Amino acid sequence: MPFGPFRKRFLSALLLAYLIAGCAGSPSATRVPFRSEYGVSRDAVLRYRIPIGWFDATADSQATGHAAWLLKNDYAASITVDEVHLEERARSSLKGNDLLQLGRLILPLMERERAALVLQSPELFTVDGKEYCGYEVVNTAERDTIRVVLLDTGEKVYTVTLFFSGSKRAWARSDMTMLRDAFLTTVKW
Repeated sequence: MPFGPFRKRFLSALLLAYLIAGCAGSPSATRVPFRSEYGVSRDAVLRYRIPIGWFDATADSQATGHAAWLLKNDYAASITVDEVHLEERARSSLKGNDLLQLGRLILPLMERERAALVLQSPELFTVDGKEYCGYEVVNTAERDTIRVVLLDTGEKVYTVTLFFSGSKRAWARSDMTMLRDAFLTTVKW
């Protein structure tokens, strides 16, 4: 058969391509689908996209304390964005991008307020070339995981709080990180 060796090479090349594609990592932020339109924070400083399977509750009267409030359709998770109100002296000390210090100051307040156990202390990380500070706690009673990210626009500082209900389902750490990073890539100011 004249096509025998050709078919073997073709199938070998195809198999190799599948193996390489299967081993290649894909950027986590691209695996979270978002709606094409942007939502706008209550203070009109931030724009963000809404993940598919979520809804924007920012306009709801229960969200008046938040700059933005997104809820998963099954209520198993939420994303809230809140301004951190700083005195001018504290704000000027942040001009050096010391989000880590601010994270270390805010974390103990959250621990006491939510009876939480620290899973990850404040640390700096980068998404799409922008620096953030993040930490993670778990509510010991409900087993809810809470990830907090500090975001500095240059004019204002915000906390982006991702809440994952422990009573609704188990969350993989990689899924929580993927959602966090994907959402942060959509936030514009």
